[in-house]
Amino acid sequence: MKTKNYLVFIICVAFYMKIGVAQDFHFSHYDANPLYLNPALTGERIMKDEENAIQLNINYRDQSGNYNKGVGTNQSIASGLSLALNKRFSIGEFVINNRSVDGAFNTLNFMLSGAYKIIDSENDKDNRHNLSVGLQVGFMQKSFRPQNLVFDAQYSPSAADGFDESLANGENFENQSLLNFDANIGFYYRTTFSDKKISPFIGFSMYHITRPKESFYGAKNYTPMRINIHGGAYIKAGEELTFLPQLLYMRQAKANELNLGMLLFYKIKDTNYEPLIGANWRNKNAVVVQFGLKTKNAIFRMSYDFNIYYLKKYNNRALEFSIIYNVNRKSKSESKEFFK
Repeated sequence: MKTKNYLVFIICVAFYMKIGVAQDFHFSHYDANPLYLNPALTGERIMKDEENAIQLNINYRDQSGNYNKGVGTNQSIASGLSLALNKRFSIGEFVINNRSVDGAFNTLNFMLSGAYKIIDSENDKDNRHNLSVGLQVGFMQKSFRPQNLVFDAQYSPSAADGFDESLANGENFENQSLLNFDANIGFYYRTTFSDKKISPFIGFSMYHITRPKESFYGAKNYTPMRINIHGGAYIKAGEELTFLPQLLYMRQAKANELNLGMLLFYKIKDTNYEPLIGANWRNKNAVVVQFGLKTKNAIFRMSYDFNIYYLKKYNNRALEFSIIYNVNRKSKSESKEFFK
């Protein structure tokens, strides 16, 4: 029998049979969404002498495709804000909303974030080392809307696509919603070599340490913790070129992801503009091509995911956009640098 949303149906069956374990959604521009990567990055990417600076970030990801002639769409949007109160303390917040399988499932996460620099310029006179710890607390809200799905009882030969959504679906599923407390922790270390041309960094974070409940119908299922290990280095190759190799390893329940990538910035002489290009490889998942522009106050990026391995057989696409904007509340005329 035909189905309009075959994959959606399989996902729902697995969900109700209590065999599915949820994983967090991901972004290709994970480094442009720092508070979703590591709480210890709160305030970290703000210029070190701008104690009252504000950093804003916005990410949007649209992923859709055909699975066995059924359409499924996932959309994720995130926004974050960081404020450095002084040389050691920073605060911030982020909101992420993920709309999955044509809106049948929705996850909203709102977190308040704080970070403290254990090592900074006050106890490192050369200002070459930075060690931060971060904590986030907030809530996670999940909802299920079965009216956004199509069931076999709604099959109609006279309908244009084979299904008449005005017909009763014959199911007794009702709208469900969960609201739970959530918390995350993280650590981040960065150093700079004496010639100031190379700045390596590494971070570790754990998300959902409170294990929020995720079951709608009485089952005792809880959101598994997500572990992130990320690192890289800013490499200055002359006055014009900056290389940024990066890696990210994520593990949640039995799912894991390795992401290796490189960004290249080229500074146009006598201007504040730096075009950027880059590429990432996610193991057994996708190759991501990126391009964008860095200006005096902002970084704009766009990317497209190309499926690889077994995912190539699905007619899938993923577009992503991100903006990082730095606001100096002290002096708008001051030059700002994103990379320290």
